[in-house]
Amino acid sequence: MIRYFLLAVNLISLVLCTTGYILNIGWYRFLFGIVLVPAIIIHYVIHFSFAFKTLKTKTIWYSCLSNLALIIALALFPDVSDAPGEYAVFGLYKNPPEFFWTIAQASFVTSIVLTVMAITSAKASKREN
Repeated sequence: MIRYFLLAVNLISLVLCTTGYILNIGWYRFLFGIVLVPAIIIHYVIHFSFAFKTLKTKTIWYSCLSNLALIIALALFPDVSDAPGEYAVFGLYKNPPEFFWTIAQASFVTSIVLTVMAITSAKASKREN
């Protein structure tokens, strides 16, 4: 049951992140994608592998919160194009306030920290079994 829950969370997160990235495409986001796309691929490879292991509840929470933080980061990250007017939140919010950028950065860093915590928690539960 938990395995299917983790798979569903990962798939929903993957779809929302991809949609948010595509709908807000701009020069800055396009160039940032050179770094971001490999990081997202690594993120989902790690989190999809969790679905096939026996994990503690703490690890599952870290994984789900990491996916949520990544969704928030990619949804709030503005497109910053050379045309007037920026967009965020799947292209629905025109000229977002500056704190969207700050929240997106903090959320992305939080996602990385939670992923590392999930990995260490998964390794600790592996040692206990």
